[in-house]
Amino acid sequence: MAAAQAKGLSVDALVRAALDRILAEEAGISGPATGAALVAAMQASPYREIDLGVARHRFPVRDVGL
Repeated sequence: MAAAQAKGLSVDALVRAALDRILAEEAGISGPATGAALVAAMQASPYREIDLGVARHRFPVRDVGL
């Protein structure tokens, strides 16, 4: 709590920043979290066979007379 107060952050914000830094280091990402960093992390994933695409379905629609 003292470290958070010294930095002018809430405890939650300080813990979040620390976790983000640790996860970025493990993923080999440096710098701010950007779309490019996300793409790099996904490309470096050992689980490349997982499909992250969104399934699109057409829903039945009735004609409406106006």
